[in-house]
Amino acid sequence: MDRNELKRNLKNLLVDGLRLQDVRPEDIEDGAPIFVEGLGLDSVDALELVVLVEELTGAASRRGTLRPTPRVERRPVSG
Repeated sequence: MDRNELKRNLKNLLVDGLRLQDVRPEDIEDGAPIFVEGLGLDSVDALELVVLVEELTGAASRRGTLRPTPRVERRPVSG
């Protein structure tokens, strides 16, 4: 699976798995935040997303690994 396919799958998971209304996967910008601003997801959505990813991948997440502002695509760190 290439990077673009992975991003498409993640956007579909966000929209379908979290039952987002009035949002289409193609409307989600790669660098846009998905929590609070952006899609407006909250902590409950974050937990649901973790469970969905775990179910799809069979991998368990480690506690505290979510970034404060997760994005579909990570921005390069400047410095």
